[in-house]
Amino acid sequence: MELDDRIAGLSEAKRELLARWLEGEAERRASAAYALPGTDAERTLAEIWQDVLEVSRVGVDDDYFELGGDSIHAIVIVGRAQQAGLQFDAPDLFEQRTVRRVAARATAAALPPAATLPPAAMPRPGAEQPLTPLQQGMLYHAVGGSTPGAYLVQLRCEITGELDLAAYRAAWRAVFAANPALHSVVRWTGGEQPRQRFDPGLVMPVEVVDHTGLAGPAADEAFARLLEDDRLRGFDLETGPLMRLVLVAEGPARHRCVWTYHHLIMDGWSQQRR
Repeated sequence: MELDDRIAGLSEAKRELLARWLEGEAERRASAAYALPGTDAERTLAEIWQDVLEVSRVGVDDDYFELGGDSIHAIVIVGRAQQAGLQFDAPDLFEQRTVRRVAARATAAALPPAATLPPAAMPRPGAEQPLTPLQQGMLYHAVGGSTPGAYLVQLRCEITGELDLAAYRAAWRAVFAANPALHSVVRWTGGEQPRQRFDPGLVMPVEVVDHTGLAGPAADEAFARLLEDDRLRGFDLETGPLMRLVLVAEGPARHRCVWTYHHLIMDGWSQQRR
């Protein structure tokens, strides 16, 4: 049955309701026609939305939810906006829904320029603090033995092209050295409550494994074994470090990177891309 035939079969009241709905839909689409950002705040927000929502373009009157936005995207957008100097909250995003309205609601973020932000304050060597309730739960499952590899996180990626190994290793170790939380270990003796301890002497391991003689299924099987061995190796929570990197060389311009860390020192949001 053709669409016109279906419409003809509707009652007069339903045809009138359909006509009104179509008219309202046309007006809504016309009012939401693509409009370029006109202010610095609008341009900044449009660029952030475009990147986070992974759309080709964002107009100042495009609806956030129609672009695919949700509460998870909102957390990233709000954080990115604050870094760019715009202050608003997720409820503002949900209520205002367009770049134009959110930009009008936003205020200047009370943050100094990124270049002047002070480095993270380093605790004194040996400084200790209690574990949070969430960390206590993670520790219980991690050392209980019933769930091998519990709360061990493995992230992996492929790197193509020439790689300066020395620079790559130095960059990872610089990030590790600059963040005190990554220097944490967990100490517990006797019946005492576990405590998190800062050890400034820890150095992040960066290991290079040579798989250049392998190809195809053999390379994939070797990499799968490496991942399993890495997971089973786990971490010594009392001595640390609780983060490491394994770089698998499969050719002069091809590497696989495995970043492994324990959930006790870093949550999932800490490694989201910017």
